[in-house]
Amino acid sequence: MKSLRNSWLIGALCSSFLSILAPAGAQTPTPAVSLEQRVKDLEKRLDALESVPAIALALKLKAQTNQEEASASATPRSDAPITLVDWNFTSVQDYLHAEKQNR
Repeated sequence: MKSLRNSWLIGALCSSFLSILAPAGAQTPTPAVSLEQRVKDLEKRLDALESVPAIALALKLKAQTNQEEASASATPRSDAPITLVDWNFTSVQDYLHAEKQNR
């Protein structure tokens, strides 16, 4: 729930600042503009967005949340009472089909 709220906050802030950076009458880049120039322009816009204090804080919180989720993930224990030896996956339909053939 917390990460959903953070994602929503980042999305809302980004969309509002994008509307500020790109005026309503702005045209999309013409095909004559090179791909490299378009990438540079996008990088400049991204840097401008990331320098806004509210967005920088939201990105920092998102990074911390991702680190907490990654550290909270399950890690294999060496003293586990059960050890997975083999993984064999079959769908239910394959299982039922094999059962019908064995009858």
